[in-house]
Amino acid sequence: MADDPRTEPPSRAELRARLRRAAADLAAGTHAAAGDTATGGRRPAPPPPRGPAAPPRSGPFGSSPPPAPGPGSPAWPAPPPAPTPWATTSPAPPPPPTGPQWVPRSAHPYAGGGSPGGGGPSSRGRRPTIVAVVAGVVALAAIGAGIVLVAGGGPSRAEFAADADAVCAEGNDALDLDEPTSYPELATASTTLAGGIRDQVNALGSLDAPGGAAGEAVDAFLAGLDRTAAAAGDLGDVAASPDDPATARAAGEVDSSFQAVVDDGEAFGFRECSLGLRPGVEAVLGGSHAVVKASFVASAEAACREAVRALDAVPFPEDTAASFAGFLDETQAVFDTMIAEIAALAVPPGDGDEVAAMMAALEAVAVKSGEAVDAAYADDFSRFDALDQEVAQLWTAADAKLDAYGLAACGSNFGL
Repeated sequence: MADDPRTEPPSRAELRARLRRAAADLAAGTHAAAGDTATGGRRPAPPPPRGPAAPPRSGPFGSSPPPAPGPGSPAWPAPPPAPTPWATTSPAPPPPPTGPQWVPRSAHPYAGGGSPGGGGPSSRGRRPTIVAVVAGVVALAAIGAGIVLVAGGGPSRAEFAADADAVCAEGNDALDLDEPTSYPELATASTTLAGGIRDQVNALGSLDAPGGAAGEAVDAFLAGLDRTAAAAGDLGDVAASPDDPATARAAGEVDSSFQAVVDDGEAFGFRECSLGLRPGVEAVLGGSHAVVKASFVASAEAACREAVRALDAVPFPEDTAASFAGFLDETQAVFDTMIAEIAALAVPPGDGDEVAAMMAALEAVAVKSGEAVDAAYADDFSRFDALDQEVAQLWTAADAKLDAYGLAACGSNFGL
């Protein structure tokens, strides 16, 4: 017997695979799929022939030619039956399916698909019924809708930003702080700012967040707010000490972490949750700058006044080159000490560039003064005179920077 020419249409195979994976609850069943699987892909045994059972036959393949035609025989001419090995080797046919059925269509001379009068499956391809096709379409639509919901669930970016800003606006009123003018006030203001930001982080975390990349951006923004709150809390702790260097460092952390919050907030679409915090943050940073600068100025001017007292204690030189060079050497050491003490002070937050320029001007004076001392030791007084004039010009430039920063006792009013 030739191989069975039956093939299943690709659309049927694809539909069956998809229905089995994702929409078994929507499609009540498929045509004999379970039976095909159970028999390892072989055609299931045909159902028993209709009518009274035929007497057993013998033959090399378990069957024998049909009886000669005559009265009462099947329709003539009856073709010789083909061997049907599956009739004895295949397992019992599965129970009939309960879901949508395929409508068989056959071009075989026998509608039964294998033996005269049989009712087995067709040897040709089968088409799905309308019910099965509709079930498959519904299942695939449900799968696609599920994917969309998983990928982009929750509110949109704009909706979440609006909800979050409404929450933050209520909390920002309590963070409209006055700028501290002392360390105790700074400690209180910083602690208040830290608590207010943490409250907002908790409130925003309870909102229904968007999914996908927008949700990840929300997580990053909240993490930035949390870092700002932690930095403000640290600032409050060190301000209670007080500690100038630690206060300057903590204020710098508040500044940098909040700037990241502003950048991330603007990128997402927040306003009240980022820029709305600026008044409170700037009040704390302004207070940090004020208290650290006040300490810087007081300590620097104290170093300058101490330098004046040390210079007064240096004996005036005798009328010799060696004595004059020694005098210059001692005065230079006093200035070097003064500059080193100022350089060791904590730089007020936000004043890094200004203080660096001021210290560079003082260093230029010290270097040129050292060259003048070397010229004096070498008895090269013409060179000493030229270098001394350059030192005077450098002092003028340094005095202007010192006066502008509030260090008049180190500048034009040196020692006063």
